[in-house]
Amino acid sequence: MRTKSIQFITYTNISLLDLAGPLDVFTAANRFSRPDHQPYTISILALNPTTEICSNFSINTEILQAETSSPHTLIIPGGPGTHDFCKDPKFVT
Repeated sequence: MRTKSIQFITYTNISLLDLAGPLDVFTAANRFSRPDHQPYTISILALNPTTEICSNFSINTEILQAETSSPHTLIIPGGPGTHDFCKDPKFVT
């Protein structure tokens, strides 16, 4: 079985629950898999190295760049900042 790349895209004012729920699913799958083969590589990406989450909380992220490899699965969690993020020229291009 090949390892699948899972990428989460984060942005300012993302819903923490919308990020944490799916992230926990893939993390648990890795935790309960065979020790010599985890089914998923998980990346949390953003346009900046830190993402401000609603409720005065921030997380460190990898920077999404043009050279970032394409994932098997891309997850963009919901939240109040979704519409502003989708209009950001760095994300659209």
